[in-house]
Order: sequence, then C-alpha cells, then structure tokens
Amino acid sequence: MQTLGVYGSGLDTNAIVSALVNAEVAPLTSRINRLERERSAELSSLGTLTSSLESIESSLESLGDGSAFDALSISDSSAVSVLQSGTASPGDFELSISRLASSQSLYSTAFSATSSVVGTGTLTIALGAPAYVSGTSGNYADFTAASSIGISIDSSNNTVADIRDAINAADAGVTAAILLDGNDVRLVVTADDTGADNAISITVSDDDGTDTDGAGLSQLAYHFDSSSASHVGNLSESRGAEDASFTLNGISLTSESNVINGLIDGLDFTLNAETTAAVKIAVRQDQASIKKEIEAFVDAYNSFQSGLSRLMSYDQSLGAGVLQGDSMARQLASSMRSSLTDEITGLTGNITLLSSLGITSDRYGQLSIDDTELTNKLSTDTSGVKEFFSGDGVTEGAAHRIVDTISTYTNVSSGLIISRENSIDAVLNRLEDEKLVIERRRASLEERYIRQFAAMDALVGQLQSTSDFLTNQLKNIPGQNAN
Repeated sequence: MQTLGVYGSGLDTNAIVSALVNAEVAPLTSRINRLERERSAELSSLGTLTSSLESIESSLESLGDGSAFDALSISDSSAVSVLQSGTASPGDFELSISRLASSQSLYSTAFSATSSVVGTGTLTIALGAPAYVSGTSGNYADFTAASSIGISIDSSNNTVADIRDAINAADAGVTAAILLDGNDVRLVVTADDTGADNAISITVSDDDGTDTDGAGLSQLAYHFDSSSASHVGNLSESRGAEDASFTLNGISLTSESNVINGLIDGLDFTLNAETTAAVKIAVRQDQASIKKEIEAFVDAYNSFQSGLSRLMSYDQSLGAGVLQGDSMARQLASSMRSSLTDEITGLTGNITLLSSLGITSDRYGQLSIDDTELTNKLSTDTSGVKEFFSGDGVTEGAAHRIVDTISTYTNVSSGLIISRENSIDAVLNRLEDEKLVIERRRASLEERYIRQFAAMDALVGQLQSTSDFLTNQLKNIPGQNAN
C-alpha cells in the first residue's frame, strides 16, 4: 500500500485506509478461510476413510480367492527339504534316498606349476549321455553328445592357468579349477549340472599331430574314440555323473537333479543326504497361517470402525467430529455392518454367518474372535470356512460381499467417497479463485481510499495555507495590535 503519512489534515491516513479496507474485506476473507478449513478437514477425513477401507480390502484378498486356505505346514528332515510352490493337498509321505545326484568331475596328471605349458590345438568339450565299459568305472563305451563347443589354445593361452581361464570363458557347461597337490597342481574340470546325461567328453585336436597320447594338449583328452572303439582317458574321473535314486511311498524314482520341482503337485523336494531308513514327511493344512489372515481382517475392520466412530461422534474436549451427522458416513457404517453380519444364503456349506466362526461384534461395532471356536471350525470344517469367505463358485462369499460394499464408496469412477472428494476439490478451487478476487478488491479499495485521502490532504493543506496568510495579514493591519 502507498504510504501517505500525516499531512495537512493531521490524520494518520495510512491507519485509516487500512481500517476502512479491512472493515470491508475481512468478513469476506474470514468466511473463505473458515470454509477452506472445514472442507480441508472433511477431505482429510474422507482420505482416512478410503485408506482404512482399502486396508480391509487388502486383508481380504487371500481369504476371498481362497489362497489363504492353501497354506501348508510341512514337517521334513535334514535329509530332504520340502517347499510348497503351489496348491497342494495334505498328506503323508515316506522317502528313502539311496543315492544323490552328482556332477562328473575329471582331473589331470600333475603339473609343476600353474605356468607350466600344456600344449596347443583345439579342445572340444561336449556334454551328453555316455555308455560305460562294463565293470570299468568312468570308461566310455559310447557317448551321445547333447552340446559341444570348441576352444582354441595357442601360444598365448597354453599354460595350465590359461587353459583354465579359456574353459571358463567358453561357457561350455563345465567349470575348470586348479587343485594344489603337494608341490604340484592339477587341472580339474567339473560339469555344472548333475545327472547321468550331463557327463563330460573332451576331444583334442593336438598341434603335435597326435590327439590321444599323453603329451601336449592331448594330456586333457577324455572321450570315446570311435575310430579305435576305445576310451581315451588321459584325465581321471574323481566323481561320476549320476542321477539321484530314491523311493517315494515305495515307488522307485530317479532324477538328474537333487532339486525336484513338482515331485508332488505343489511341492518341491530337495534331496540333501542319503538315508538308511525312510524319512516321514507330513503335509498338513496350516491353520495358524489361516488364523493370521482372519485376524488381520478383523484388525483392519476394527481400525476402520474406530476411525469412523471418531469422525461421527462428539467429544467433550475435541468437539464435534468432522462427519458428525453426515448422511454418507451413516450409510457407510450401516452398509459395512450389514455386509459383515447378514447371513449368506445359497452356500452349500453349513457356515453362513460370521458369528459361526466365533467372530462377533460388540455395541461399539468392534469385532472380537473366540479363538477356541475359530480353531474348532478350522479343525472340523475347513472347507466350510473357506467357502464362507471365498464362495462356492456360484454364490459369492463374505469377502466378495464386503469388497463389493467397499467398492461402492471407493471406486475411482463411481465411488461415493471419491465423488465427494471431487466435489470438495472443486469447492476448494473455487475458494482459491475467490481469494484472488478479494485480493484484487483489496488493492482497488486501497487505491481509491489513498486517492481520496490524498485529495483531502491537499485541500486541507490549501485551506491551512490560506488561513495562515489571512492571519498574518490581519496581524499587520495598523492598530490591530493597539491596546
């Protein structure tokens, strides 16, 4: 605001202008600020309600689709680990492990150092299924390759360490390492995968002209030589490529891996050790897990109910709740209560009321669980409990009914709460526009009053100047000062 100060009028015109402007603008500003506070509080309360309703919806997800009832408790042993990977049925199993699956491992003769030169040429590493010479461990009578890869070895990479690195860089399905054997070293080649069909064959094209002798690169040869119909074994086998062998409930089985996914529908088995006696595996429905899901729903609902009650009630110290007397809030409370307590008709099972599970509501709308009753129902009629929440395929269960009720209020396109929030946002935007109008009016009033008071000050100044002149003139009239 332009400063006027005190001029000919002797008045504090700045203070007067401010008072006049505020007298006209303050009521308008006060009304807008009050409406803004009320609508913002209402918007915040609706956001809180939406969040608590979404928490209920989330807590019902696994109960509604029935997956909460698929959880199993599994008792296994150190010899075998069992993991639930899908929908499985409870049951009892006996497992005996006579042999674990193993990956083949080959080792070379001794070299004096990792820098020792082996030779040059080409290594062809293949993986596949061998036939063995009867009575001779590790000696191939035939070999059917499933994959192979060639590795060039020249003067730049022909030491023990270089060949190890070249094999590992080739991604041939094997891993090479150097073993310290006293003062010497050996090259060890191990298949990455277990199983009888993942044996290793190493064929050599040796630059020294002989591919199967114990000199040069041929020192690493290990394969079936079809030309001589004999096994070339310049490497030695320390561990054979074998499938796991075991029995499950008396059925003899094999597996190329110790990890057997889906050995039983929805259950993955990992064989850890050979057994001398059958291991018992008990698969049971995990009632503790189901109870936790139900308890989570009850907690989410009680949190919602407490929040809604605070918003709708009157507190002596805090005053009226933001939604006290609000018709939509009353409707929401009634709809949620009905979706919980009304009987579900049409289910094939005997559980049609939440109270049948030992879950009841007090006079404040808070749910509580009778643990004994719920445990009994889960023990004697798990399928009935599941059907109550998730439905029977024809009739929707309680979870769907509650979620449908919630959607009436939170649906992004048609929900009552969402529509209410959109309306409040529109009001708040309009109030912002009104604030701008008031500010422009304030500026206009200030400008008008300033002009008026400036003109008044100028006029008063002129009058004062005329008065002073006349007074001085009167004082100078002869005889004016005579006694």
